[in-house]
Amino acid sequence: MLVLASLVIICTGIVSMNLLPAIFGKSNTIFKSTRVSCSLMGDVDRNGIINCTDVNLIFDRYLKKPSANNINIYCANVNGIDGLEPTPADARALVQVHKLVCGTGSCNLIGDVDSDGKQTCTDASLIFNYYLDNLSNTQPFNLYCADVDNDNHVTPADAQELILYYPVNCPEQQCAETDNGNDPAHKGTILYKSLPAAEAKATDYCVTYSSKTMVEYFCVGNSGDFSSASIVCDNGCFDGRCTNRGEKCIPGRYCYNNYSHAAVDSNCRWSDFRACNVGEVCQNGGCIPAL
Repeated sequence: MLVLASLVIICTGIVSMNLLPAIFGKSNTIFKSTRVSCSLMGDVDRNGIINCTDVNLIFDRYLKKPSANNINIYCANVNGIDGLEPTPADARALVQVHKLVCGTGSCNLIGDVDSDGKQTCTDASLIFNYYLDNLSNTQPFNLYCADVDNDNHVTPADAQELILYYPVNCPEQQCAETDNGNDPAHKGTILYKSLPAAEAKATDYCVTYSSKTMVEYFCVGNSGDFSSASIVCDNGCFDGRCTNRGEKCIPGRYCYNNYSHAAVDSNCRWSDFRACNVGEVCQNGGCIPAL
């Protein structure tokens, strides 16, 4: 069973799936910088974890419901939107970044994410690629069948559980990386190959533009598995790595999470914040269609 560090999210709140299109609608708004006073981005109820309750509260705040009057609105600024009040784009980003399974849905056969009536290596591969944001928009994917371990979020552990505990026989897994393993000083990409699908990729990234936290992907020994960890950088995070004290930035556009990007000057000041549309991910400082 793959052990995940930091991205294990327990989802307790429920959002009706009928509301999701309204919550997570398209956005191409240009944003500006804003002050942040938040120890864990997305944790609007201040309980130390990120789950679907936070998604509900962000949307309730957008709808001006009294139930969300006391949330930490700085923690709701998930997508870098200017101002204190959250928007549906923040809720969408929270669900996408943390792969939360919110709402109600059905599944006829657990693990059968492509709905072909069978549990196969292809299903396990699709779960991996969903977690890594490599899933094609045209690929059928039943999110509720992906939650194999029934903990209301989707991670590689769901694919591993499908392989280990169900009648799914898969080829040997392989994992390689471009940096030196769990190395927060260098931005790296893991290349994960398992099952019949194309090789999947995941690149280290900063959680938000204003945060000192980065997500580091790394292979796990010689097992062929990979994992991830949230790392707090002493001097801040920039372009998927921890920076050195007094370091200058290379001007340009950079992603500050998987779904947003902004302009950076030589003094590491951020401006012109933009969110990707639904069905897009941020790569190399711009939005591209999810593969």
